[in-house]
Amino acid sequence: MKITRWIPILMCLPLMAVRGHELVFTSGRSARCIPIDASNRHVAFAARVNDRDGVRLVLDTGAGGSVLDEAQARALGLESSGTQHAQGSGGVAMGSTVRGVDVTLPGLQLLDQTMGTLDLGAISAQSGRPMDGILGHPLLARSVVEIDYPRKCVSFFDPDGYRYEGPGVSVPLTFKQNLPYAKASVVHRDGRSISGKFLIDSGASTNLILSPEAIDRGGIDAAVGKT
Repeated sequence: MKITRWIPILMCLPLMAVRGHELVFTSGRSARCIPIDASNRHVAFAARVNDRDGVRLVLDTGAGGSVLDEAQARALGLESSGTQHAQGSGGVAMGSTVRGVDVTLPGLQLLDQTMGTLDLGAISAQSGRPMDGILGHPLLARSVVEIDYPRKCVSFFDPDGYRYEGPGVSVPLTFKQNLPYAKASVVHRDGRSISGKFLIDSGASTNLILSPEAIDRGGIDAAVGKT
């Protein structure tokens, strides 16, 4: 079991006060099998943002809002205003807000988006891949999303009339600040266990992240030792 006490800030963005407007499927009621780059376990794809192609965006279920890198926002000529803050396990970072952002993917458009801006350079450097922006709750709340890691693609469906027909198991979710949580337990090899609500975070590059409080409560440090 791999335990990480700290993750880069911005993998979780519950406090970004942003919103999304129109989601449009350009052909039918779905956008199927958009190729993704799963390097560093991120769900990343190339998108067109306003008039710029090849913008690398990451789909993040652990993001309560959507964000553009500050440098990308400037390059797109977007005017920023106000002050926003994002909170993650590493602390708090400050940014601003931009409006009138159009995101185009094969078969799908997000129009007139209001997004936060943050300096994503540190995360890009750590992952070894550019991160020009993060798409979170405003997209996820308006579509059914299927991430297919073996085929390296992601599909989006209109939720109206959607019916799942597959062998998957349904896991009940609860939402807090637009973030999805599932009840789960982590069992160590010596029988110790930690039960609670776990954030499902496609933006995290590790298998499991435990909060310091959970590690202390379960005595996990003593069980695992130094790594």
